[in-house]
Amino acid sequence: MKSSEHPLSNASATPALRVLPAASEVAAWVLAAREGDRSAMHALYAKHVHYMSGLCIRLLRDRELGLEVTQEAFVLAFERLSELREPAAFRGWLSQIAVRTARATMAQRRTDAPPSDAERKLAGALRVDTSAEARSELRAIQVALSRVPDDAAIAWSLRYLEDEPLDAVAAACGCSLATAKRWIDAADHEVRRTLGATP
Repeated sequence: MKSSEHPLSNASATPALRVLPAASEVAAWVLAAREGDRSAMHALYAKHVHYMSGLCIRLLRDRELGLEVTQEAFVLAFERLSELREPAAFRGWLSQIAVRTARATMAQRRTDAPPSDAERKLAGALRVDTSAEARSELRAIQVALSRVPDDAAIAWSLRYLEDEPLDAVAAACGCSLATAKRWIDAADHEVRRTLGATP
């Protein structure tokens, strides 16, 4: 691997492009859901659950836990819809809730399960159509991420696995741009070291 090439530049496991509803449509659903419209809640759930479940599964490296956290994030979001200042920003706000919930779950899992357990469960977090080469590289990446603090692992995953821009990473993690960049760089150093790339 060239030192200037990012480890995921050619990974076939990068999530597919996501089709999202128009901001005005999301805002209308949020406003209706605030009034108790269950069909609006269902629409918000249906349009965002695929992305959110993929995000949580990849962050936690465990399909079952990822799906549980996804459901918890939606429950919390619907309970707190009145706190969302910009209805059109539902996806980013929901991502923040999911990241906080995933972070708490990761912290609990660190005390409850040996590191090898997360590695063993990695297979469940990978897509069925992921190539053997990409699977091998992603296993190495997950080992690297298990060696860094949870905040760094989450920020790196959002940036490189979810392809989120830096400002979205910072917003989801509830930190400044500088802090998000520092976390990403720390994790990236470990990922490159693990993959044998020159930092």
